[in-house]
Amino acid sequence: MYDAIVVGAGVVGCVVAGELARRGGKKVLVIDKRDHIAGNCYDEYDEYGIMVHVYGPHIFHTEIERVADDYRSSCICTAVRTDRWTDQVRV
Repeated sequence: MYDAIVVGAGVVGCVVAGELARRGGKKVLVIDKRDHIAGNCYDEYDEYGIMVHVYGPHIFHTEIERVADDYRSSCICTAVRTDRWTDQVRV
C-alpha cells in the first residue's frame, strides 16, 4: 500500500516524490511509461563512453542552493550550476 502515487518520473515527478518521501515520511510509488527516470533530461552513454542527451540538450541553473540540492538529490542530474547565469542570443 502506498500513501501517494506520482505519475511521471521526469524532473517534477522525481522532486515531488522525493519531497513526499523525505520530508513527508510517505511511501511513494512513481510510475512512468518510459523505462528510465529523468524524462526528457535523460542521458545515457554511447558505445564509446560518451554521454549523450537522448532527447536533446538540457541545462538547469538556479541561484537557490536548496533548489539545487533538491534537484541533485532527485537522482536526475548532478550537473547543476548555482552561479549567476545570463543567456545571450546573438543574431
